[in-house]
Amino acid sequence: MQSDDAMLVVRVLLASGAVHAFAERDPRRIGDVLDSFEPERVFERDALMIVGEHGVTTFRTRAVRRVELHGANLPRWSHGPGFERLEQIDARAFEVGRRHVETGKAQAGRSYARLEDSNGDLLFVECVGAAGARSGRIERLLDRPVLQLRRGDDRVLLINTEHVESIAVFPGPSERPSETLALEPTP
Repeated sequence: MQSDDAMLVVRVLLASGAVHAFAERDPRRIGDVLDSFEPERVFERDALMIVGEHGVTTFRTRAVRRVELHGANLPRWSHGPGFERLEQIDARAFEVGRRHVETGKAQAGRSYARLEDSNGDLLFVECVGAAGARSGRIERLLDRPVLQLRRGDDRVLLINTEHVESIAVFPGPSERPSETLALEPTP
């Protein structure tokens, strides 16, 4: 992040619907933040603190639905074992991917999900499993406190899984627990 126009924007979206944004323009500070940042730990503590040059803003993590990072050249943090890539996609790309799954034309290792959060926002996800991995299933990511998605090279979304109300996954799991209903969602 050596560019003079380097900027990192952090947006915190709360369950109340409020959105708070913070920006950093100093390339050295941006590098320090990104080098020490651990996305998988964002929602592990009771509070999320954003520290600036002139103050500190604290949020109760249970009230935070999502944290978004916007900036050039964001690192490609790991999604964990079994996942090569998790991308936020638009609704149209999701429908195309879902149709490919239904018709058997989907590429091996790809799955798609529609997530609804506690505010009714829908997020569409394309998951690419790591080569040879057996655990690259989107629904398993909800067992973690944070779901990390990319949107291109300049945006990372960190979703607090406590605020994910539902997830529809295509293709569905090959093994269904006994408590599931064998129904298909209507479009």
